[in-house]
Amino acid sequence: MRMNFDLPDSLQKHLLSLPRNLRAHISRVRKIARELAVEHSLNAELADLGAAAHDVARHLSGGKLLEEAEKLQIPVGEFERFAPIILHGPVGACWLKKEGILSDSGLLEAVYWHTSAHPDLDPIGKVIFIADKIDPAKVKAYPFQPSVAKAARGSLDEGVLAFLDGIIKEQVDQHRCIHPMSAHTRNRLIIENSC
Repeated sequence: MRMNFDLPDSLQKHLLSLPRNLRAHISRVRKIARELAVEHSLNAELADLGAAAHDVARHLSGGKLLEEAEKLQIPVGEFERFAPIILHGPVGACWLKKEGILSDSGLLEAVYWHTSAHPDLDPIGKVIFIADKIDPAKVKAYPFQPSVAKAARGSLDEGVLAFLDGIIKEQVDQHRCIHPMSAHTRNRLIIENSC
C-alpha cells in the first residue's frame, strides 16, 4: 500500500512557509495519522491530508490569531481571549475552506478542533487529534503519552479519552484553565461508552 500521498499545491505552499520545527512536527503527525488510520481500517490518504493541514496557522502569535478570528467571524470566548493559541485550529480551518484547499466537512472539523477535541469528531478527526498528541517530540509536554498511544491502538474513543484524562488532570493539578470543549468531549465519551 502506498503511504506517501501527494498534497494539493496550495497546501504545500502553506507548509513550505512554516518554520522548520513546525514542518517537522507536521511530518511526524502525518506518519502517525497514516499508521493509525490503517490500524483502524480508515482512509489513510484522508488522515494524511488532515494531518498535513492541521497546523497551518500554528505559527501566528496570539494577537494575530485574535485578529484573524475577528476577521473570519470565528466565535471568541473568554478561554480564547485568555489562551488565543487555541484559535490556530479554527483560523487554519477557515483559511483552508476559504482557499478551497479542503472541502471535506470532516477534515475541516478535524483541523478546527484538533487542539481541544470535540464530541462530534468523526473517526478521521479522532485520528488527527490523537496523532497530534502522540508526536514523540511532545512527550515532555504530555508525559502520559504512552498510555494514549496504547489506548488508541484498541479504540480511537479510548485514545481521545486517555489524552483528555491526562491533560485535564495536569491542568487541574497546575491550577490551569480547562477548555470547555475538552471537558464536554470527555463527558460525552464517558456517557456514550458506559451504555
